Amino acid sequence: MYFNDYEDWIEEEAEALFHLHEERLIREAISYSQFTAYVEEALLEPLLLKLRWLGEAEEEEILERADSIVWENASGHSEASLRRDVLRRVVERDFTAHILAYLTPILEARQATYEAELKQLQLAHAEQIDEVKQHEQQIELGPPPKKVKKWWYLKEKEVARSYTEEERSALQAQQQQLEDELKRLEQKTRETEANLERLDSLHRL
Repeated sequence: MYFNDYEDWIEEEAEALFHLHEERLIREAISYSQFTAYVEEALLEPLLLKLRWLGEAEEEEILERADSIVWENASGHSEASLRRDVLRRVVERDFTAHILAYLTPILEARQATYEAELKQLQLAHAEQIDEVKQHEQQIELGPPPKKVKKWWYLKEKEVARSYTEEERSALQAQQQQLEDELKRLEQKTRETEANLERLDSLHRL
């Protein structure tokens, strides 16, 4: 016999396993690559093994919490195997709900961080685009005219000129740096958006 009250038991089991696997759970939840598989294999499977030693009264208490959807999805070649499948589904449902309840505030805080980061990246990206365009325009327009002053002019005269090879090389190098930074911001923005999308997927579990 494992419990006197099912709700207390499943909550205690979930809390203990969550704290035992907390770091890995958070990492898998954020990446979402192996989260569901990790919960099933590392947390659920050891817990489900305990069901085979439950007493009849404990099984009945769990079965009472099975809704119509659980019974409809359950399968078994006999009444005993059907009951075991229902037990497994109820425990899995309730255990996962508790794990997600522990994870939610942690993930919401991480989500808020990503959202703030995304806003900063979007602003920096817009500013970088403007800077790239301004620099491109500077190259296209050429350098400012040279002011020439001679004794017979009453005022300075502006004379058009072209960039020297050294100036043009320096401008092109600056342009490349600006474009590289723009690409870095775009990549970082995509990564942050992907992180937010993965966290949003967890809310739909």
